[in-house]
Amino acid sequence: MPTIQAGIMWEFGVRILAAGGVIALAGWTGLPLFEVAWKVGALMALLAFLTHHLDRTGRMNPGVGGLIAGADAFAVACALSAAGSIEAGGALALIPIVYAIAKRGSYPAATGAFGAGGLLLGAALGAEGALTPVVYLHVAAALLVAIVANQPRITERPKSVSELLAETDGIATTGAQTTIELRAKARRLQRMLGYVEKAARVDKLVARTMVPKQGLPSLASLVDGIAETTEADGVLLHTFNASGDRLVLSGCAGVGSSSSLDHTVQVSRTEAAHTIKARLRDALSGDALLPDGMRARHSILHSRGEVVGLVTLVARREEDLDPMQERVEEAAEALGGAAQTIARIERLERRMREAELLYEIHCRLDGATTLNDLCQRTAGALKETLGCDDVNILLLGDGAEEQPTIGGRAGRALPILENLRFEGGIGEWIASGSPPIAVYDTTTSALIDPGVASRLRLGAYILVAFGDPTCPLGVVAASSRTAGAFHSNDSRVVLAVAAELSRVAERLMRPEHEGASTGLLTHAEFRSAVVGAVRTGGCLLHVEPLHLRRVEEAAGAGAAEQVVRRLGVVLRRHAPVDAQILRHDSSTYVVLLGGASREAAERVASHLSAVAAMESVDVGSNEEPVPLAVRVRTADLDERIEQNRISGTITG
Repeated sequence: MPTIQAGIMWEFGVRILAAGGVIALAGWTGLPLFEVAWKVGALMALLAFLTHHLDRTGRMNPGVGGLIAGADAFAVACALSAAGSIEAGGALALIPIVYAIAKRGSYPAATGAFGAGGLLLGAALGAEGALTPVVYLHVAAALLVAIVANQPRITERPKSVSELLAETDGIATTGAQTTIELRAKARRLQRMLGYVEKAARVDKLVARTMVPKQGLPSLASLVDGIAETTEADGVLLHTFNASGDRLVLSGCAGVGSSSSLDHTVQVSRTEAAHTIKARLRDALSGDALLPDGMRARHSILHSRGEVVGLVTLVARREEDLDPMQERVEEAAEALGGAAQTIARIERLERRMREAELLYEIHCRLDGATTLNDLCQRTAGALKETLGCDDVNILLLGDGAEEQPTIGGRAGRALPILENLRFEGGIGEWIASGSPPIAVYDTTTSALIDPGVASRLRLGAYILVAFGDPTCPLGVVAASSRTAGAFHSNDSRVVLAVAAELSRVAERLMRPEHEGASTGLLTHAEFRSAVVGAVRTGGCLLHVEPLHLRRVEEAAGAGAAEQVVRRLGVVLRRHAPVDAQILRHDSSTYVVLLGGASREAAERVASHLSAVAAMESVDVGSNEEPVPLAVRVRTADLDERIEQNRISGTITG
């Protein structure tokens, strides 16, 4: 320590003597001029005091040392230039640079640049004319010193246990400061431990949900996982339906029962979180879901900024709900993502069951010998696919006055058709082409009297006729006790089942159609069909999807091709059995209705437009399903082959 203090005082003394020497030399010899000398001396004295202060306080470092070296070089250059001796004594400006590199460990490249800059600036300020080449040589020498000097390399290596213990012993001697630092480190470790514990709790809850003890992940396993993790007396899970305008009770544990799953709350997904909670709280306050004496708290589940649903925690004591709610809300994002993943899994499973159901219906021709047998088998399979409460397949008589009979059912036998309030009765509905009917909430529809719907416990229903739209064989009626339980995908499933059921029923009742073409025709086959139909008459339908360019721009050419292919499937399923279909170009279809009148063709066109409007195409996991909207135009067949075209789509 005394050696360091002596070195500091020695450097301070040298700097003060140099400052005084410059002023004394100017007063003695007149060189440099006194008006310049006193300014340079003051600068050198200021640098001396600044350096001494930084050394005494321990704030001197290699970077600051390099800056001070540049200032020293500037002061020396100013004095020499004012005395006219910059060419002869310019090398003196290199002394501060070498001293900073050797003594203070300053970075040579930066220190050399600072020194060369100070030297050049000082020489320029004191010179009366242009700088001579010798001055530039001194500047180059300063840069050369920076290049030649070796920068010390710092190599870090792992410390041994003895070194760490030695450092710990050294720290322990610092007393109060060490205690403060250790407390800060302990608090930091506690925070990190809290983060780790939170992540572990969230991971455990998600793992418990996504890897259930039995079966595949489901909303029921999500509820069980929340109940097991939070140790709540009861858990209710409400999720939004497909349209996002109603909360549906998707699962319960500890409270409620299977009959409680028809509980719904009218609220939009786009409303504020506190509004959604208030609506659910008001709905549960007067409901039998919560036993007397139970307390409830609600937590929002969200994923990527989108509200997925609400979790209701139930406990007997109010103070028990705080830690439960905290545990759920810290995992709200993960639980919301898990709920969306489960929904995607269920959607894929549903599509698989739908495909199996359609294949099963198509294969019933070998196992079912009567229409009633076919309807009974189809009803059970459709109820399982939709997950609804009741499926009735009704057979219509030859006249509109005849009461429909049940061809097959799964669940209750509901008189839905008899309670439809059409002005002209069921006959008026059939006369209008028997369009599909989808009522997702009977409380907002006037087709069935709300009192009758309440008495029948009818919350939602879908009606789709099968067979010829102008004279259907029957009606597929799917119903649920829960309002909002159905959505557009359910309508699409019922439409597909009704179309396949229609084709199989037609083959059962009319074996002569067994050998008819069931796919799309080539251009040559379609031309032959048109030539054959000219003699008997008929109509042509031109079908094209709408908004196809928008779909291609938003989701790519592959998505647009999926939409066009889906349109072909819809036409094949819902067009009359004897219709001939051609894909004319990349996006349009032409349908030949042999022997059909213009009025019948118009009804078929309206029916195809209606069923297409209820379809949607899944173009990828990251995109929303694309609605299938079409435009259908009709034209009569002409005896002149070359005239059988619609906007030039059919060439003669």
